[in-house]
Amino acid sequence: MKVIKINEYINNHGMKLIEKTLLTIIVIATLTAIWQEIAVIIEAGRATLGDLLLFFIYLEIISMAAAYNKSGRVPVRVPIYIAIVAISRVLILDMKEMSEIRIATLSISAFVLAGTVVIIRWGQIRLPYAADSTASRNKHNEDEELDDMHFEPEVPAKKTKHSKKHRAK
Repeated sequence: MKVIKINEYINNHGMKLIEKTLLTIIVIATLTAIWQEIAVIIEAGRATLGDLLLFFIYLEIISMAAAYNKSGRVPVRVPIYIAIVAISRVLILDMKEMSEIRIATLSISAFVLAGTVVIIRWGQIRLPYAADSTASRNKHNEDEELDDMHFEPEVPAKKTKHSKKHRAK
């Protein structure tokens, strides 16, 4: 019986500790890379478009870590966005040295990834998970909030005259 409890404790708390530790390492490594890139920009005395796109990649990684920290899962579209920006960065920086076939291949890859995002988004809107589906799946609205990284503050409910009258009674 004790072995089962120890195993449950390790599964519940140990795995969460490992997740949080790795998430922290990812964020620290990303912040370190950002500072290194800032040092390169300062040394060069200018920022290029490639540098800015690299910052967007770093920003998406931090956003993905924040979403994972909040929900316990990675929104599917965020890594796809990172891949699209990475492909765009390669195209912008190395286009002069690339063959036409490589340019076409990378462009098609970015287009396919963008199409994938559209299909995923369409699926979330038109084919939401059923309310009684697997417990690990979140509701449609929560998926939209996490995938879009669009967080809106909650608006407190307005008090009405009726609510004051009922309190007085």
